[in-house]
Amino acid sequence: MSIIRQSDGIRQLKFIDKKIIEMQFGIEFAQNLFVGILDCCFSKLCRMLPSAAPNTIPFPAVTICDKNPIIQENIDLFVSRLDGSEHDLLLTKNVLYVVFLNYDKTVKYNVSEVDVAQRVLKENDYAEIRRILNRISQNCEDLFVRCLWNKKLVDCNLLFEESYSDSGRCCSFNYIKQGSKKTPIYTLHSGLFSGLQLWINPQHNNKLIAGVGVIVHNINDLPYMLKNRKVISLESLNYFHIDAQRKICSRYVKNLPFSQRQCITADEDEYKLEHFEMYSDWRCFISCKAREIYQKCHCIPHYFDFVTDKPSCNIAQIECMSHSMKDQFSSCDCPIQCEEDSYKIMLSSTKIVPDYMPQFVNKTQNLLYLNIFFSENKQTIWLRDTITTSIYLVSSFGGIYSLFLGCSVISFIEILYYISKVQNQKEINKEKTKTLFINIKPLNISQDFGTKKIIFHPHWEFIN
Repeated sequence: MSIIRQSDGIRQLKFIDKKIIEMQFGIEFAQNLFVGILDCCFSKLCRMLPSAAPNTIPFPAVTICDKNPIIQENIDLFVSRLDGSEHDLLLTKNVLYVVFLNYDKTVKYNVSEVDVAQRVLKENDYAEIRRILNRISQNCEDLFVRCLWNKKLVDCNLLFEESYSDSGRCCSFNYIKQGSKKTPIYTLHSGLFSGLQLWINPQHNNKLIAGVGVIVHNINDLPYMLKNRKVISLESLNYFHIDAQRKICSRYVKNLPFSQRQCITADEDEYKLEHFEMYSDWRCFISCKAREIYQKCHCIPHYFDFVTDKPSCNIAQIECMSHSMKDQFSSCDCPIQCEEDSYKIMLSSTKIVPDYMPQFVNKTQNLLYLNIFFSENKQTIWLRDTITTSIYLVSSFGGIYSLFLGCSVISFIEILYYISKVQNQKEINKEKTKTLFINIKPLNISQDFGTKKIIFHPHWEFIN
């Protein structure tokens, strides 16, 4: 039996194993970090560019609608000129009251009375709702008393044109309809009393609920169910402070696939809309809503003027249309657009003091005043750009490993050199290890050692 001493090389190998495990952990961590950066390297980063001039973004479209969509006197006059029996004309007048005072709400109509009214209107060539509204609601010429653009007096008929929304018959400024050849209106002016100044005289059936609804929107967006809608009452001074912003994309973002870009460019063929040349999420929503209403009611709402190849809803179909309009856009898949103009509004109002009314205003009239203007002489442009590119990411791969591992190619060579050196030292130690043989004879412990204990060194072992 023999005893040998444990080699010091075993300790060195344990040290190397520990370092290798640490290095593997560091490499896995760096790889996970690299994959994470690869996944998010196309995320968008918005940064504000130097402020642009006020005429960079067009002046917003302004749509004004009378809070009373119909005027009682106009309905009486309109029905009196229709041909039909006295009973049918009376039913027609009642139906017009109910329909146009509630056509943007969900109301249960008397079907038989509605059918009679539709027959009378069709016989008198008033089957379309737009033609009826033109007869029973206030027109733009009568709505405006005085108009100023950038502090200069302008004919209101040159600024406004008739439009239609879910609020009824309206008047729009700087609204460019689909297919229109109009050019957007810009302004270099900003501050109070610049922009658009209007004195308005809305007709009403009841003064307590008289006034106008004001919608400030993008020049190409249909004035329908928009969030920037304010209700203005009579005998008030109202100031709309407008803050314009524009979002644009760099060419790197536009070249990305949709899965990484997460937005739609205006001229992207994959999301081409049926009735619009340029894409926007709002146009996508109303196009989807138009399809849904047509599938349910076989007609298109009269204020969806972008649809020209399908029939407009009439009086008999307005109940179906009203119920369909209340449904949410749940089935519409409309990603956001990459580039857009937006307008933030702050409204301040006060009551009109009769003693301080301008001389041209008749104090017996129930007027209201609007001033819509850019609040500052600069506009904000936001650039949507990529955080990094693929080429930059690949070139920074080595830097990522160096940063988190503190190593380079030389470091790997040094590690290999160290491992080979340890292996060589291990072989040398094996050759130098001496084996000591000890002959063991039976001992009389009580005679030779007495009560002493025999202690063996921990680094010795017995070998047979």
